[in-house]
Amino acid sequence: MIELEDVNSGYDENQVLNDLSLTFEDGRVNCIIGPNGSGKSTTLKTINGLVSCWSGTIRHNDTEIQDCDSQEIVKRGIVTVPQGSSVFPEMTVKENLRMGAYLTDDDDVLDERYEYVFDTFPRVEERLSQQAGSMSGGEQAMVAMGRALMADPDFLLLDEPSAGLAPNLVTEIFTHLERLKEEGIDMVIVEQNVREVLNIAEHVFLLEQGQLEFSGRPSELEDEDELVEMYLGERTL
Repeated sequence: MIELEDVNSGYDENQVLNDLSLTFEDGRVNCIIGPNGSGKSTTLKTINGLVSCWSGTIRHNDTEIQDCDSQEIVKRGIVTVPQGSSVFPEMTVKENLRMGAYLTDDDDVLDERYEYVFDTFPRVEERLSQQAGSMSGGEQAMVAMGRALMADPDFLLLDEPSAGLAPNLVTEIFTHLERLKEEGIDMVIVEQNVREVLNIAEHVFLLEQGQLEFSGRPSELEDEDELVEMYLGERTL
């Protein structure tokens, strides 16, 4: 599991997370929701080492990782799909996928991981020689997720996977996430599309001003009318 205890972090002098404590258990899909500026993406970036943890403790399977750099975090099996589904635009799709498995040179391992990605995203296999930057937004999102899967993650952190996508592509992306859930991949998903993410999440965390306002099953959140209306808009679930 990944556990945050009294974590404070932010950017320069701008504090975003305020004594944040929460636990992402394995064996389930976790999601983080909340208003803009509530610290959702900062939480992921603090876990993966892109934002410094000013104080507090972050543990992965009982090992403290708050002082680890991003490469060490990936070696531990915590892999991030960044917001905007960033790809290396001048590289081919296959080159992008290979970047996700930069920690191994074993050809047999690579072949297995390529096949797994192709089974999950058949369209990606069809475009291996295409420059990633020339693909549609939805296709780039698949490449970004495929690249993360090439690292063989224990925990997959997804930052706004539906951001900027047309509604039909949003549905397609969440169909793929549902499949990853069925295959047992542990995920932490930050998402503004509340309805879609709560359809697949098994545990939800609601943040406000860098603090935890709610933690529980999606069905429990739906019973919290005051929270729903205050933070997510009247009956948006």
